[in-house]
Amino acid sequence: MRAKPDVQPADCRNHLDSLLAEEATILARLEDLLSREHALLVADDLDGLEKATDERQSCIATLVRLEDDRRSLCRMLGHSPDASGLEQVLRWCDQGGRLQRRWSDSAARATRCRDLNV
Repeated sequence: MRAKPDVQPADCRNHLDSLLAEEATILARLEDLLSREHALLVADDLDGLEKATDERQSCIATLVRLEDDRRSLCRMLGHSPDASGLEQVLRWCDQGGRLQRRWSDSAARATRCRDLNV
């Protein structure tokens, strides 16, 4: 990997660890909200649905910020700001693969959220 000389693998790993931890928390919250939204729709609870929708939008905004942070990190390290670039960064900074597993878990949860949002 052609990282900038002032970026150390441990620093990169710690930063990604923080981003992934926050993402996992937000995705869990979003998954719960989407499940509750369905129940609120069935119950015709418009007030509850409005509140849940506001919370969902807050989650989405946070997820967008986290994705932007990951993309910026990939670009800074000379990689494409996509999944392929992130995989290269993860191979460089996290040779044990712990963060790769967390990222895969987040992707699976994001897919569940997408499925709930239908």
